[in-house]
Amino acid sequence: MALMVIVMGVIDLLESGDTAALKALGARFARRRLNRNKTQQILANEAGVSRKTVSNLENGAPVTTVNLVRVLRALGEYRGLDNIWVSGIQCGFDDNSACDM
Repeated sequence: MALMVIVMGVIDLLESGDTAALKALGARFARRRLNRNKTQQILANEAGVSRKTVSNLENGAPVTTVNLVRVLRALGEYRGLDNIWVSGIQCGFDDNSACDM
């Protein structure tokens, strides 16, 4: 079983397996939804996805990228995706030709 290291609420994806990381992320989605006093069905309606998709996401089951983005947007968390790409990182091996910034 993979060891999941959580430091100050950050999941160390290098130390946890995919399943553990997805479950931890799913728990965060569930907390965000519950903090907004929404049922899975209400969130699903707002996101334009099925209730099963929301359930899958919260339980760490794989979902499509488009459905992930839709749920993030419905939760008001879409801007958090900007934090994935850090500007100033060299993307190519020899130059920045592979960068999409």
